Amino acid sequence: ERQGERARAERWFRRARRLVPGGTFDPDLIRSSSTLHVEHAGLFHRIGDHERCIEFAQQALAEAEEIRDQRAEAKALPRPHLAITFLRRPDDHGWGRRALAHFRELDDHDQIAVVLNNLGVQAYFAGNWNDAIAYYTESAEERGKAGNTIELALAALNTALASDGVVIRA
Repeated sequence: ERQGERARAERWFRRARRLVPGGTFDPDLIRSSSTLHVEHAGLFHRIGDHERCIEFAQQALAEAEEIRDQRAEAKALPRPHLAITFLRRPDDHGWGRRALAHFRELDDHDQIAVVLNNLGVQAYFAGNWNDAIAYYTESAEERGKAGNTIELALAALNTALASDGVVIRA
């Protein structure tokens, strides 16, 4: 899929779905199904089909909640949050904040940084430059804690872009 072969990726997702039976009570199978839905939602996000991204992410989230798997729930929450951000909709479900809370509890600095970056994008699109800068700055700090220097540079770039918005508005 990341090599531009969307149709092939779709076939692999369908194959994998057939291997995970529906209506099961096995937590491992439900967790696997949730993971498949999260990854499939990611495919839809990358091709710009945000409505389907939300649909698949919500299924992943429902499965994660069913088995009370905090990590699976945390992995599912950023997908619909980013999709609604790109659709310029408010986060009425609190997906971004919930994801942030879960990843903080799990002490996952890299994923905390991802969610903070997404919250920054949401604030940026809404024209809330100062909030965007605060999220991007905190995201950079989390990237540093995770040792992810490439994404640290991206957070710095996002901060600069949001800062331009503050200057232009002034």
